Amino acid sequence: MKKSMKFAKQKMFQRNNKGQKGITLIALVITIIVLIILAGVTIAMLSGDNSAPQKATEAAQKDAIAGAKDEIAMEVQEALLNYYNNTYVEGDGTKEKSIQEVVSGAASTAVENATTRNKQLLPDSGVSDNTITLKTKSYTVTGTIDENGGITWSDYVASTGGSTPETEVIPEVGDTVNYAPNGSYTWDKSLAESAKDSVSSGTIELSSADGGSYRITQWKILSYDPDLKMVEMVPTAPVGSLKLQGAQGYNNAVYLLNNACKSLYGNEGKGIEARSIQEEDFVKAGGSTWTSYKEAYENSLAKYGNQYQDAYTTNKKYPSIYAKEYQSVIDENENQDSGALNPSDQKDEIRATADEATYGYKEAVTSIQPYQTYYSTSSFSKTRELLGDKAGILLPNGSSTKNYWVASRCVSLYSSSHCGFYVRYVDSGYLRTNDLFFSYGDTRDSSHALFPVVSLSSKLLVEGEEPNTYDVKID
Repeated sequence: MKKSMKFAKQKMFQRNNKGQKGITLIALVITIIVLIILAGVTIAMLSGDNSAPQKATEAAQKDAIAGAKDEIAMEVQEALLNYYNNTYVEGDGTKEKSIQEVVSGAASTAVENATTRNKQLLPDSGVSDNTITLKTKSYTVTGTIDENGGITWSDYVASTGGSTPETEVIPEVGDTVNYAPNGSYTWDKSLAESAKDSVSSGTIELSSADGGSYRITQWKILSYDPDLKMVEMVPTAPVGSLKLQGAQGYNNAVYLLNNACKSLYGNEGKGIEARSIQEEDFVKAGGSTWTSYKEAYENSLAKYGNQYQDAYTTNKKYPSIYAKEYQSVIDENENQDSGALNPSDQKDEIRATADEATYGYKEAVTSIQPYQTYYSTSSFSKTRELLGDKAGILLPNGSSTKNYWVASRCVSLYSSSHCGFYVRYVDSGYLRTNDLFFSYGDTRDSSHALFPVVSLSSKLLVEGEEPNTYDVKID
């Protein structure tokens, strides 16, 4: 009896154990199926065009575009306010740029700032030919600037080809840049040359194309702003030769030299700007060392920035532009106008007979009493000392550097009887000045080369084949 009961319990235990094994296997299979389904759902959510990360990325891209549009609107509003104030409220009557150009320039600044902060989201954005392009990997939005300064925005469209963020180029001062622009400029001799009793006529065609006298293919980086991602560079040698003479040479030197460089070496479509080198470039390169030297300069008549004690009452002729310069003193009236020209400023040409002038110059009723704005660096060794590590860039062949114009005017208190009106230039490796017109009416002339300063975004630079060398992306 006891044996049969024991046998029955064993049978029952075996049956129950068998059932538990079966239930465990089914549960395992169901669990695996559920996990597979959940994994599929998760993968679907994390991949594909409608995935959560993709939607988040696209939302971030739209936010970047919207932020850039807001920034453009604010920048444009401020630029237009300044434009209307300067043009109408202050009553200077000038309209150097159209409203469309003002808006385009403001938009370019805003887009540049937006892309600097959002390099990964807005790598291919910019402004060209009054069209604003805000482009991300997924979307492109364009804004068209009309002649009245209004901006019409397109809807979001799919970006073609996508945008691959480029490796950031971090250039250094002294690095080499290969850049060969192809431009031309018509040099008007009537603006550049005048004798005591005549004005030259005719034009000279300048070309930076292959084979042209103003061809430049290689440059050196003079400065780099890592915040703005902007590079300034100058050629490895001055080029060409241009003549300035008399009152007209003084009147239009800055205008002609800057416009020649802009046309020959700039590229508006790529945002590449060009101008002539100016006295301020030497001051910037030399820093406080250069500034201290300049401000300490003096000759037998006056220190830099001061007047001779007596006004010129006999020899009182002056080039027309002098009346527009800041702190010019004519008939005891000093020009303190906030819009007056500094020595390196000029945006409009001056004709020989403008403002009732004769061959580009006028004569005061009673006197003139200019400030001493002349100074020079006296020698190559002194200039090299003042410029430090920039000397080899601004004076590329040392004391044998080819003479070149520096687009800045100055006045020298030449003697107790008369003063001279000069344009700066580099000669034998140091900063000097050319006397073009004297207050007793005599004239001089000289011919020197061009030395442009080109400004461009470092985003246009790609590493070249040689170390510390870059090429400029134009296409």
